[in-house]
Amino acid sequence: MPPPQSAAAQAPWRSVPLLLPSTYDHGQTSLRFCESVESGHSSHADSAQVATLLQISAPPLRMDSQAKYCCLARGDAQILLRLPGGLTGGGYKENIWDQASGSLILTEAGGAVSDEEGMPLDFAVGAKLYNNTGVVAAIHPALLVEVVAAIRHIRQVAAQEETTSLKTQSNC
Repeated sequence: MPPPQSAAAQAPWRSVPLLLPSTYDHGQTSLRFCESVESGHSSHADSAQVATLLQISAPPLRMDSQAKYCCLARGDAQILLRLPGGLTGGGYKENIWDQASGSLILTEAGGAVSDEEGMPLDFAVGAKLYNNTGVVAAIHPALLVEVVAAIRHIRQVAAQEETTSLKTQSNC
């Protein structure tokens, strides 16, 4: 039951807006990320790489459904990672019904949502997010920029390692 002085207790039939912090400072905020339970829906290994790069030590909050967005809007986690093809590729495209309402809830609360490249989700091209790869969400636009930068960095390192490996193999 909510505290007697809270808005929810005074008028339980009214909606109480969820508002995320208007400012964000990574140095002052302990981070946790959400991801799918099923590793086939999102690469747990790639999410772990992003977490390491962002110095996230809390274990991931794993669940399926759009409830992940609500957990961010409530403050239970700060980042949502859905990397079904992994950071090195894959052709999986998200269904719009798996992302649309959750992304609306989070953005209305002050969060931000994009694909792995930082592009807005394009819900206008049919039943799938054909113009997007993966989904990344955060409680603040500045945090989303940090997460997308971490993903880019991991991709660049992987590409450099692959190039080096191919050169080594061709020299043998």
